[in-house]
Amino acid sequence: MSSGDVTPSSAVSVELGSGTMFWPGGVEPVLPDGALQVLLRVHGYPIGMFRADAGGGAQLLESAREFASAHLRQELLEHLSGDGPTEGEDLLTLASTLACRRPLDAHEGPRPLVTVTLPTIGAVAHTVETVRRVLDSPYTNLEVVVVENARRAGGLESALVAEFPGRPVRYFHEPQPGVSFARNRGAREARGEIVVFTDDDVIPDPTWIPAIVRTFTEHPEAACVTGAILPFATQTPAQAWLEQYGGYNKGFAEQVFDRHEHARPTPLYPYDAGQFGSGANMSIRRGRLKAIGPFAMELGGGTPAGSGEDLEMLGRIVISGLQLVYQPAALVWHQHPADYPTLRRKMYRYGAGLSATVTRWCIRDPATAVAIALRLPAGVRHVFGPGSRKNRGKRNDFPKDLTRRERLGIAAGPVLYVVSVLVMRRRSARRGA
Repeated sequence: MSSGDVTPSSAVSVELGSGTMFWPGGVEPVLPDGALQVLLRVHGYPIGMFRADAGGGAQLLESAREFASAHLRQELLEHLSGDGPTEGEDLLTLASTLACRRPLDAHEGPRPLVTVTLPTIGAVAHTVETVRRVLDSPYTNLEVVVVENARRAGGLESALVAEFPGRPVRYFHEPQPGVSFARNRGAREARGEIVVFTDDDVIPDPTWIPAIVRTFTEHPEAACVTGAILPFATQTPAQAWLEQYGGYNKGFAEQVFDRHEHARPTPLYPYDAGQFGSGANMSIRRGRLKAIGPFAMELGGGTPAGSGEDLEMLGRIVISGLQLVYQPAALVWHQHPADYPTLRRKMYRYGAGLSATVTRWCIRDPATAVAIALRLPAGVRHVFGPGSRKNRGKRNDFPKDLTRRERLGIAAGPVLYVVSVLVMRRRSARRGA
């Protein structure tokens, strides 16, 4: 296994018009020998990212504007052309003078109540920090539902009461193990018109909830909105390898997915649900939850299958004919696993969850099974082809061991899914006895 050549880096976002900077870690980090991953934004909307030497202030802003002028002119033009005339004008000047016609912090009509649901296994410090950042959102018509997914409740409830007295934070204990049970409990307890699902290892960006609400407003047919997930630090080889693997970011362009007008002419669509988003950043209209159904209890963390509950839900939404919108401005920052053993286990679970999800779809719907069978050759190329969308980001230092672990998980996933189903049935029988 390669040790990896990683220059420690932290993330920062820069608004090209105003020069406003946002440090996900809360303060500008001290990185004398490090680097910065700089997210570039126009009116809050991300348009690209580049790597810069550590340092802030005027030097960072100048570097950001130079990079945008040289490499992101088309992205600047696409955003600003919706705000006003751009021909013959300096685009960076327009970014600071033109008023945005799609402002993230302005919404017509009543602001819907948003419920942010947060499952956790007793990670008190991480959960408290995530809740704090959610409540710091400029969007104020919201509540937070924290679900502790453990057989016995710990000290999380008292910590939340102490940290957030009088704030819209509600705590629930879900003793049935499995993240799907926690997510479903959060959805049942939600009062908001929009139910947001996230995890306890993310830091919400200030644009997160405003962008979710605006996207639902602009796309009244959308049942689900997902968003970008970026690392707020890359300090170790394991964190860099997760990004090479593909990370959780799906790009900086808004995308609409469905089975009709916005279907993709690709061999695996719509069963390659990884392109739709991830469970740390997905939102569903509460009015659609009943029709969509709950998260699959036999998938996800806490089950033999290990993961996949989020991809299964996102894929099910699109496969069923509903619309899903990926909005990169609905952004959260993620803490990637720092050590190799954790990443190795995660790769196995990702592989197992992928094939377990496909197994579930095939078992539950014969027509889907036939459609997936016809796509198997394309699926094999996607998994094993070095130039496929899945693998082309891997560099020479990406450990072959991680690829083997994922593929071993893919091979085991169908069996693990059947085991998960049997385990869930046995637990249900015990509860009913």
